[in-house]
Amino acid sequence: MKKFLIIFGAFILMLITFATQFKLMHWPGAGPLFVMGIFLFSMFFLPIFFIDRMTKNPKGLNIVTNIFALFSTMMLFMGVLFKMMHWPGAGPMIVFGALLFIIPTLILYVIQQFKEYDRKFGEFWKTVVLGVLVSVFLIFWGLNVSRGILVSFLKVEDATLATNKNLAEYNATILDDIKAKTDSNSGYIQSAEKIARMSSEMVLFVENTKKELISIIEPDPGAQENHWNISSKDNYDIPTHYMCGNEPASRGRELYDRLVNFKKSLIKEMENLPLKNKEEVIGNLGDLGIKTELNPEMMENMENWQEGMFYQQTISGTLAILSGIQNEILNAEFKCLKTIKTN
Repeated sequence: MKKFLIIFGAFILMLITFATQFKLMHWPGAGPLFVMGIFLFSMFFLPIFFIDRMTKNPKGLNIVTNIFALFSTMMLFMGVLFKMMHWPGAGPMIVFGALLFIIPTLILYVIQQFKEYDRKFGEFWKTVVLGVLVSVFLIFWGLNVSRGILVSFLKVEDATLATNKNLAEYNATILDDIKAKTDSNSGYIQSAEKIARMSSEMVLFVENTKKELISIIEPDPGAQENHWNISSKDNYDIPTHYMCGNEPASRGRELYDRLVNFKKSLIKEMENLPLKNKEEVIGNLGDLGIKTELNPEMMENMENWQEGMFYQQTISGTLAILSGIQNEILNAEFKCLKTIKTN
């Protein structure tokens, strides 16, 4: 039995240590490792550990102390697991577990220490418990995102969405003006309609990206309709895996390629029009405000555009960035349509 417990405890410690490393490095598989490791630790190892302590010292005070310690630590570590997996109920579990550990457990433990000086605590048990505590501390450190920062991202998202709605309506008005002032067979109308269509397709692609990203993190339809309802606003593992990477399957890579092609298509469409002072007009459009080239500071230690934009970014921050990209697309449409209208 003793050998089994040693092997079992070492296995749990290995699982949680690997899970911690995977989590901090944003590698896939951290979630299942944590679920298995902390569940086994909380529901199997801790009961065996405290039962062993009560068996070795069957005095009443020791039994009561260890019962409180068992329930408080189980509650704490299961709360940590729920927090890591962004499951509901994590907050109450952690708060209740902490209170149960601080008030009765520690008080009883201190009283017991004054009454019993010959108690022994095996070095192996110390190693396992200490190792798990250190791992959990590292995870909380890795997930330490200020609630104020998360709320700020969502406020920026709200403001950008309102601006985008107004800008889309204004672009539609400019398009109607072009149709009203130009012959129906004119190439101006065809180009304006094509530019508006390309812009709508790009905005829709980014919008679908946001919805898919939210659906991975939060299956609740209410959260998909309102980002304030997302329970795991501090989740940065999913945005990192979903948006980063240089392979074609990466959503961030696809977004980058589409933005580059969108800019090229807009410029090409403008070049095909009989504009006055065409070179000067197109030169003034510049890159149309669409940032596919990032500042060197943003690209430090990053391999590509999508990593510079989304690596280790929280879900709330990622949504704000994507809405900002939609704003750039709509502004590019506005510049082109305005130029067509004035010519």
